[in-house]
Amino acid sequence: MDPGASRGGLAEKAVVLDIAREVARLLNALPWYRAVLTRTGDYGLELWELVDFAREQEGDLFLSIHCNTHADARVEGMEVYFLSLQGATDREARELADAENAAQLVGLDPGSHHDELVMDILMDLKMTRVLQESARLSHHMLDAGRASGVVGGRRVKQAGFQVLKSLAMPSALVEVAYMSNQDDLKVLRTRQGRKDLAGILVRGIASWRQDTAGLQQLAGNSDSPWSRRYRVRRGDSLWGLARRHGTTVMEISRHNELRSGAINVGQTLRLPEAVQEP
Repeated sequence: MDPGASRGGLAEKAVVLDIAREVARLLNALPWYRAVLTRTGDYGLELWELVDFAREQEGDLFLSIHCNTHADARVEGMEVYFLSLQGATDREARELADAENAAQLVGLDPGSHHDELVMDILMDLKMTRVLQESARLSHHMLDAGRASGVVGGRRVKQAGFQVLKSLAMPSALVEVAYMSNQDDLKVLRTRQGRKDLAGILVRGIASWRQDTAGLQQLAGNSDSPWSRRYRVRRGDSLWGLARRHGTTVMEISRHNELRSGAINVGQTLRLPEAVQEP
């Protein structure tokens, strides 16, 4: 299948499949959730198969996961898109939508026999509610990213992604991080980083559904008690502490009521018992 973007030997197709598998694992461990992947290996689906599969599952939401790139290596963070019926909100959004559609990664093939069906969906009165929920879902996921300390949260945008036009359910396309940015690439390159990104998406979904029980269960995923008091040393980062203690940046932030991803030398944090000592 189309490998998508690649940087330093890392292919987007492998990264996003790994993240999607972890999203499915986390969701399926929660009550009242059932996650289904459109692909489980290194193969592609025809465009009509992707859309038909999503419809057959009669899901409550559809999430398309991608990695971003930018000519400016300084650009970083997560972006979330939902459908715009009028067009893209800016040139960057429009170009990204065109690139995704041209690569046939998502959506319907323009001019195919599905176009009439797409128009029927877009004209359906319930599309208004679908768009409202898609916007709310997008903002909840971006908020989860901003609170995580794992990646920055850029903004929610609208664009004419074909896959979002083709589904009469709340849906969003998430660019989890920029492969062209070195800090984001470090997160994408590691297993723990991809797990953290998946956790952000799941937390955003649970928050969108106002699922208190699901959020509490996500917060309790670590088997280690948060009993250790740790004084921050020079050179420490939330990312490094999360890796050493077998947890996530999001969980450290939650347990310590951190409002940003910044920590200070001498600050005391609650942590689980270390898995890997510094």
